[in-house]
Amino acid sequence: MRYWICSLALLSLALAGCGGGGGSGSGGNTTNTQSQFNSAYLEVNLSTGVLRGLDTQGSVRATDTVILKKMPNGMFLGVTELTQGQWVSIMGTRPWMSDVNGYAGGNNAALPAANLTWDEAASFCQALSSRARVNVSLPSVDQLRAAAWPADALPWGADESAATATLYANVGETRGTGQLEAVASRQPYNLIYDLCGNVREWTSDQALFGGGWADNIRPTRRAAASTSVDPEIRHPLSGMRIAARPQ
Repeated sequence: MRYWICSLALLSLALAGCGGGGGSGSGGNTTNTQSQFNSAYLEVNLSTGVLRGLDTQGSVRATDTVILKKMPNGMFLGVTELTQGQWVSIMGTRPWMSDVNGYAGGNNAALPAANLTWDEAASFCQALSSRARVNVSLPSVDQLRAAAWPADALPWGADESAATATLYANVGETRGTGQLEAVASRQPYNLIYDLCGNVREWTSDQALFGGGWADNIRPTRRAAASTSVDPEIRHPLSGMRIAARPQ
């Protein structure tokens, strides 16, 4: 295996021994450093593994990048659920196509990656960690609650009416005749999209969080909507969101 040595003296100890082998592209600033984590947003290029700090959110539906928002605790959280296009960029598989009932929404790059097991979601994080030389993981239930869930309420507040929920969430009362919809189709809360609805999100606790398109608002609200399940279960409502922090 070839190894690259960072030419910046302050970073040589942190990056010595990082795997090269085509993961970081060429030209410009292709070294992932602590400095990118000082920005309000983090962009991860899925093809090259290169990180870029951003002052604003940027394109949240791109298939070749993932955008993460810096949270108060310093962790970065994906502003959307992971899309099918993003999943394919790293894993090259389409688990949603194995859903014989078609509930996972078909093959569309902008839809959330669905029908995932916990092991598959964790494997995605491991693969991206290796490519980007950054700690990528599933967020914990507590981290997702802290991102946008006020105590004993929904992310947007206590209003459970369908009229209000329609603005923010693809859930049972608001989905119409549809199922999955493209990420960031509705308004964000705390600049994070779809923390309630669309797909249930796997967490590092091996629990599913946030409810999905077939769930109703009231049960989704209870206990901030986390449910411990078998990590090997495959369900058309199960998807994921990523978190990241420096190595």
